[in-house]
Amino acid sequence: MTKKTLLHELEKATSWDENADIICARNGINLSSRHGFKQLHKNFATAFSRLDQCWNKYQGTYGSKHVMGGIVTVYGRMATDSILRNQLHKSGFLSKVLIAIQDPITRVQGLQTLHTVTHHGGSEIRDDIALKTTPVLVPVLQESLEDDEAAEYCISILSHTFASVFLKDLEIQVPAETLRQLQVSKVIDLTLDRIQRKGLDLDTSELTHGVSLIAAIPLKDQRSFMKNPKALRLMIACLRSPFLGFRCQGMVALYRLHTVDVVDERRDMSPLVMMKAASGNYPRQIKEALTTYGLERCDINIMMYINSTMHDAILQCSRDGDLAKLGKALAQNIMATEYSIPSGNMYLDRVKPRPPFNDWVDGLPYCAKALRAQNDFDTADIIELKYLIMKRNWDVLDRVGKAAIARNPKIPFFYYAMMMKSDKDMIKWAKKGLQCEQIPPYIRWGLHYYAAWRAMDRAFEGLAEVNMDEPGWEEGVAYLRCAYQDLKAYIDGAPPDSKSMLPALNRFILVRIIMDGPALGTDLKEISDILEKQRGAEELHEFFWGTDPPATQVNRTRKHIMDNLAKSTEEWKVFIERTAIMTPGILGAQDDKQDENNQSLEKALDVMQLDGEHIEHKAYGSYMFSGMNDKKIELYRCTRCHNPSAALRKCSRCGNSRYCDAECQKQDWKNHKKVCKSAEISA
Repeated sequence: MTKKTLLHELEKATSWDENADIICARNGINLSSRHGFKQLHKNFATAFSRLDQCWNKYQGTYGSKHVMGGIVTVYGRMATDSILRNQLHKSGFLSKVLIAIQDPITRVQGLQTLHTVTHHGGSEIRDDIALKTTPVLVPVLQESLEDDEAAEYCISILSHTFASVFLKDLEIQVPAETLRQLQVSKVIDLTLDRIQRKGLDLDTSELTHGVSLIAAIPLKDQRSFMKNPKALRLMIACLRSPFLGFRCQGMVALYRLHTVDVVDERRDMSPLVMMKAASGNYPRQIKEALTTYGLERCDINIMMYINSTMHDAILQCSRDGDLAKLGKALAQNIMATEYSIPSGNMYLDRVKPRPPFNDWVDGLPYCAKALRAQNDFDTADIIELKYLIMKRNWDVLDRVGKAAIARNPKIPFFYYAMMMKSDKDMIKWAKKGLQCEQIPPYIRWGLHYYAAWRAMDRAFEGLAEVNMDEPGWEEGVAYLRCAYQDLKAYIDGAPPDSKSMLPALNRFILVRIIMDGPALGTDLKEISDILEKQRGAEELHEFFWGTDPPATQVNRTRKHIMDNLAKSTEEWKVFIERTAIMTPGILGAQDDKQDENNQSLEKALDVMQLDGEHIEHKAYGSYMFSGMNDKKIELYRCTRCHNPSAALRKCSRCGNSRYCDAECQKQDWKNHKKVCKSAEISA
């Protein structure tokens, strides 16, 4: 191959794809079939070396841009295979791509390749690419705000890489130096500028990537996010979109903004609260609310009664030392209220013989043992499970709770205890508990509230990340409906002084905003009854607890939305209108299509109730893309991470599931074992 011959062919080419075809042919690289990709897996080092030599040979010469753009295009084709993409990254191809991006002639080809690499890249690759490419992409984006193709690619790449950097676990902080290198404030400003400039003409892909990019940042960099108030108002404006996915993205971004310096929503019934309750001297509105519900059914009145019965039970035990009798009395209290177990050592010195514990809480296992000696296993398990909840001993609770349910599945407290572990099966235990008969009120409301709490968070996060036609959409919608139903049951039925009433109302307001979207006015008058009830719950909290309503994540999010909804809607009205002109299937169904999904929604909810939180996802299909001469090439996707490759390993038993490597195969075993028992994984 001579310099003249190659350049002569490239000069006659009419497109970058044709350039890439010529370079592949002259370097013995076949990217026209899955077989060709498999051969490239075997001979990657040789192929990459040839491309490297070709690049170096023509760099700085006349016609070098033809070679540079063609080779970068070849890299992009290789990167459609996730395993080859990783090898390209390890081999240092990125430096050449950045050179191409900085040249206006080859810029789009470089950006296109980088987009392909980051689209399915793993977190390590994306993190590295973010640090190395952002200093190049930011000035390119700044000078390309009127260049649709370059700007769209820049925002898409930044969306992919920023998601990797910013959406890690909350405990993992992004170093200040990394934030400086990523020029976060500048990226926010440019992205907002681009969205506003294009208005109704903004491409759908760029629209979704731009929103995702802005929404990822507040989880780890609230300071940069809040420097531009328009970013906050854009996320609030998302709540006015006709599309559910946009509404969820906006809500999740606002959630992320309030992950620091938040207050726990849980409130204990302190002696001060009990003293105010005993006085009966309530403000008029609070007294009316409690009286209308029924004072004898309100939590604080029940607590005062239980305190009296606890005292009597302990006093009786100090006289007769009968721990089984004490256990039965305490079990009745446990079924009546959360605050049912005495702490301290009152009257312990009177018990003869002196029991081997110094606090009545630590006496619960001894009460359970005494009850089992009398074959009263249900009461014993109630006592022991309450003790394990108080001690937060979740491993032992899991074992005791499952054994109790296996022996007697009709006792709702067993499911309540299992739910309190807050693990992946939280909703499953809550739903099964609600199927029991004769559920004590506080347990019923607890099952509803905690199921809604978990379902709401899962719905917002899931629906913000998937399209309507992707696996996970149906699951997210089911969680959303689950949260709505359980929150409504709670706020309609629980006592007004219930400790979770205020957070439940705050959550219900957010769920209604998500579900109803633009059907609600910016003043939210359509849910004025809920807002009034929420204000009443705040007044009740201020009276009994003597403090302002806690600045929880949910409360701060609700307040931010309500304070800025009208202004955000006006400022971003063109953006909201643009989100209404979406390709079907992108980021979710419009409100007028919601009824069409009811059957699948109910089906998904049924599955969730029976089998736990996880709804089995439909399998990802193969990945199709254009190869040489526009020939369609099909690559299978990894069953676990969904990355496409021609060199996936099959499950040795069934041959249906395919994986990138042994690690992906092992991590998918929990799901795959339901349909296949692979000796290789089991070993």
